[in-house]
Amino acid sequence: SMILILRFEAWLPSHHSVAISMSFSRGFAPSEKVLRRVALERGYEIVGESIAIAYRDGRPEWRFVAVGLGKVKEAPLSELALEFASFEGVEDFSLAHARN
Repeated sequence: SMILILRFEAWLPSHHSVAISMSFSRGFAPSEKVLRRVALERGYEIVGESIAIAYRDGRPEWRFVAVGLGKVKEAPLSELALEFASFEGVEDFSLAHARN
């Protein structure tokens, strides 16, 4: 019966979730549409109701969860971190695996 459970788990789609926090430069206006496009290009979809926006010291700060699409290989966290470091307007960010 344990083998059956393992086979069933292997059959289920595995969707990786990533908790993302981004702080932008003062005066920079982030675009949800652009962030969604960038996520899709890397195999993720931003969960709509997970977006939280704050302003700290005049800088926009966005927090959200992105879920792997499973159809395409999702970019690993290390690769996402390298890309985030080069994005225009991003001053600080954090990435962490989130539980499904």
